[in-house]
Amino acid sequence: MTSLLQDVRYGFRMLLKHKGFTVVATLTLALGIGVNTAMFSVLNTFLFRSLPYPGSSQLVRIFRTSPHSQSWPHNPGNFLIQHERNTVFEKMAAYVPFSSHLVEQGQAAERLSGLAGTADFLPAFGVAPALGRLFNPEEFEPGADNVIVLSDRFWQKHFGGDESVVGRKLQLDGVTVSVVGVMPPGFDHPILWGRVDFWQPLAFDAEQKKTTANYLQSFARLKPGVSIKQAEQSMVGLVANINKEKSPNTSNPDSVRLELLQRSISDDIGRKVMWFTFGLAGFVLLIACANIANLQLVRTAHVHANSLSVPHWARVDSAYYDNRSRKASWSRLLVGC
Repeated sequence: MTSLLQDVRYGFRMLLKHKGFTVVATLTLALGIGVNTAMFSVLNTFLFRSLPYPGSSQLVRIFRTSPHSQSWPHNPGNFLIQHERNTVFEKMAAYVPFSSHLVEQGQAAERLSGLAGTADFLPAFGVAPALGRLFNPEEFEPGADNVIVLSDRFWQKHFGGDESVVGRKLQLDGVTVSVVGVMPPGFDHPILWGRVDFWQPLAFDAEQKKTTANYLQSFARLKPGVSIKQAEQSMVGLVANINKEKSPNTSNPDSVRLELLQRSISDDIGRKVMWFTFGLAGFVLLIACANIANLQLVRTAHVHANSLSVPHWARVDSAYYDNRSRKASWSRLLVGC
C-alpha cells in the first residue's frame, strides 16, 4: 500500500511538472469519454431502458400492414371489431394526438397538445393517477367526453402544483371541460408519445364507427403467459377473417404486426444509425487513447535525448561523486557502530 501511495504521489508530481502535456491529455480523454457517454445515453433511452410502466415488456404496438407499408394506422371500424374479438390482449386501446387551445379570461390563448384514447388507454399502463381519478366508462360516450386528465408537467407549469385543480373547469377551443385527475411524473414519456399536456376520452359516434379513414394508432397489453409471437399469429388470423367477412369476393392484403412498445420508439433504420454512431464514438475514444500514447512516447524520447546530450565527462564526474558520497555514508555508519 505504501508503494502504491508513493507511485500515486509521484504521478501527480509529474503531471503538475509537465502542465502542457497534462492539459492536452486531459482534454483529449474528456472529448473521447464525453462523446461515448452521450451516445450511450441515447442508446440507453431508445434501446435499453424499460418504459416507466409496470410490466412494460407486455406492452405491444399494433401496426396495420400492407404491400406498401408495415406501419399503417387503423380505422375505427376494424379496431372495434379487433378489440371485441381478440383473445390475446388483456387491454387494447386506440389513440390519436391532437392540439387544442386553452382560453382563460384576460390571457392569450395557449396551444396545448392533447391525446384522445379509448377506454383501455390509461388502464393498460397500470399506473394510478397522482390526483383524482381516471375516466369512467360512461365518459366514452359522445357528448359525455368533456373531461380531461392533466400531465404532471403541465400541472406543475400551468397550475403550480395546486392540488385543488381537480374539479376545475377549463375552456378548450370554446368547450368547457372538467379536470378529473393528474397523472404522476414521467408518465407522459415525451420520447414515446411526444409532448402531452392532457388526455381525453376518445368517443365514436355511429358515423365514425363506420368510417374507413385510417387515423388511429393502437397498442395493447398481452395477457399473462401469451408471447408476442403467439399474439401476432392470433391477430393475423383474426384480421384475415374480418377481411373475408367484409369483402368475401375481394382479396384484401392488409394484415397486422406487433412490436414491443419500447422498441417501437425507433424504426430499424434509426436503430442501425444509432449503433453505427456509437461505434464511431468508440473509435473516437480509441484515437484519443492512441494520441495520448504518442504524446507520452514523444515526451519520453525528448527526455532521453536530453540525457544523451549531457557531456561524457559530466556524466562520469556525476557518477564519481555519487560513488564517493555513498562510500562516505557507509564510512560514517561504520564509525558510528
